[in-house]
Amino acid sequence: MFDSDSKKPSPRATAALDRLNKYFTFSEMPIVSSLYWNMVFEPDSSVAVDTHGQQILQTLGANMSDMLRMKKNIQ
Repeated sequence: MFDSDSKKPSPRATAALDRLNKYFTFSEMPIVSSLYWNMVFEPDSSVAVDTHGQQILQTLGANMSDMLRMKKNIQ
């Protein structure tokens, strides 16, 4: 999933996520976004040192919570 000697996901991984997001958009499904790709960038399960990835996922969680709150208020 990761390029060799890189902390960034491979182009194939991001292309797969891009295709999934487009499918959801074309199907008129709500998509919760974050600061960047919704993934952690440190390989080998070293998530504790990936502060950028942690911030991305924290923002994603907050955005999901906000969207669910808004949806509940509409219904």
